[in-house]
Amino acid sequence: MVIHEKTISLKDGRTCLLRTPQEKDAPLLLNYLQTMSAETIYVLSYPDDTFPSLNEEISFIKSIRASFNRCMVSAFVDGELAGTAQIRRHTKIKTRHRADFGIGLLQKFCGLGLGGKILDELISMAIDLGCEVLELEVIQGNHQAIALYEKKGFVRFAQREKGIRLKDGTYLSEVLMRKDLIV
Repeated sequence: MVIHEKTISLKDGRTCLLRTPQEKDAPLLLNYLQTMSAETIYVLSYPDDTFPSLNEEISFIKSIRASFNRCMVSAFVDGELAGTAQIRRHTKIKTRHRADFGIGLLQKFCGLGLGGKILDELISMAIDLGCEVLELEVIQGNHQAIALYEKKGFVRFAQREKGIRLKDGTYLSEVLMRKDLIV
């Protein structure tokens, strides 16, 4: 699914362009994934994990743009890829009232209100897709993200114990959260 481009203002006065990624963005997306995986333990990858090839990333972008049940938003600040978000509506009859999502921001773009604005866009997209429930998983200890989700009306409904295992053997739980879109 392709979204309409939108320009938003950040807390520091800069503007951010939100749009669906294009094939030409594939190298930027791969670099972004590498950078983000090195910045925090609160994403699912380590820098030495296997990442898609350039051709695989281009195919992924094409599939997102052609999908009726998935959408991706890329956030560009001063021409730099600052963050991404994806939403995926379930397709089975029994679960297609639900969608799940994920958001990631490079650390230097945190605290500017960007995560909240992207989340607002995702909520709107989920409603447009006909979803009644929006869900996510967040890694234990990611207090900034959990606070944002709770501020936007998400509630914790479960916890997956030992959902994450760090390289040093430490286990972290995954907090499962949801927001009911139909009240």
